[in-house]
Amino acid sequence: MSKIKDCGGHKGCECEKEAFHRKLCYALVALILLVLFIILIVWLALRPHKPRFYLQDLTVLCLNVTPPSSAYLFTTMQATVAARNGNARVGVYYDKVDVYAQYKDVPITVPTRLPVEYQGHDDQSVWSPFLQSLDHVVLPPYLAVSLAQDETAGYVLVDIRLDGWVRWKVGTWISGHYHLRVNCPALLTVNDGKGSYGVNTGGGDGYFRFQQAAARAVSCLCCPCKCLACGLFSCLCSILISLLVTVGLLALVFYLIFRPHMIAATVDSAALTQFNLTSNSALTYALNVDLTVRNPNKRVGLYYDNVESLAFFDSQRFGFALLDPFYQSTEATTKLSPSFKGQQLLEGDITAANFRSQETNGKFDIEVKLNAKLRVKVWAFKVPGPKAKISCPITVPKPAPNAPAFQPTDCKVWF
Repeated sequence: MSKIKDCGGHKGCECEKEAFHRKLCYALVALILLVLFIILIVWLALRPHKPRFYLQDLTVLCLNVTPPSSAYLFTTMQATVAARNGNARVGVYYDKVDVYAQYKDVPITVPTRLPVEYQGHDDQSVWSPFLQSLDHVVLPPYLAVSLAQDETAGYVLVDIRLDGWVRWKVGTWISGHYHLRVNCPALLTVNDGKGSYGVNTGGGDGYFRFQQAAARAVSCLCCPCKCLACGLFSCLCSILISLLVTVGLLALVFYLIFRPHMIAATVDSAALTQFNLTSNSALTYALNVDLTVRNPNKRVGLYYDNVESLAFFDSQRFGFALLDPFYQSTEATTKLSPSFKGQQLLEGDITAANFRSQETNGKFDIEVKLNAKLRVKVWAFKVPGPKAKISCPITVPKPAPNAPAFQPTDCKVWF
């Protein structure tokens, strides 16, 4: 028969290690659910959105390249970009935002820095920066040929890019900097779609015209690399970390003030008046134990509730007894005398063999455990405490007229 390990409960127990791991998993799951719930509440309250950008106009004063004899590019343009913050409870700071034009993913103007600006709730901003190329900008040959072909065909597609940093403001909280990238595609007609033929090749009044669908501004693709929700999540994590640090500091202060110490327990005496195992593995027992439990704390009193005592042989419980609850004042000592008497079926051939071997040696290895729910008293305050677990592995002489005296044994205590 297989041996069944009993871990200390009188209603069908589970291993203490497995119970600890299960509680730890429950705590982690509860923490994750709490964080997700807070994020959901924040999202429902704020309904965060990315700012929307529009390219309202693009005026090209010059865009000239003459391959294959030359790949030098000369361009001057003015872009009118509008940004709207559609959030009802979130403000946006625009810091260090640069605007430039590019053709086929290659910049054709130098970046122009926009002024720092704050957008409040449902606010809108408009910028009209001038974009120019350097005098010595040289395009790759294939790109110069492609641009010349597009001008000849009558249509040129350029991109107006915004690249910079933003900060979010919710109430009085202001986030850190997050990268902002905006792409505004602009379709230009060349000479009203006729292409680059005539005396105005490369520029002139009305030579390049910005096309708007249905007389509306062109919507731009806005991509904050870290969105507002991410910023709020980071803020929430910072708050949780701050709370943990605060709790840790409070625990440190509590420790320095009260200097809590572990409970001390000792088995002073133990005697077996009956301890027999029948052929069908039925254990008849009568065990009396005297324990001393001491509270070494100078400023903390302890209430012991739901006190239960258990007796084990070869990891199998054979005895259980309830003890009266009690209170220990500071530096107090309490005597406990649990008594176990009855009959219990032990399982496993190995347990029976161990019993016979220890009976031959004249002494039995028995473990006595005490479990209690603590309440802590600090001054006039009473707060719930942990569950105390006291384990006392003792060696008890076999019942006999000339049995040797019991040796007092210290117990292990943990929470």
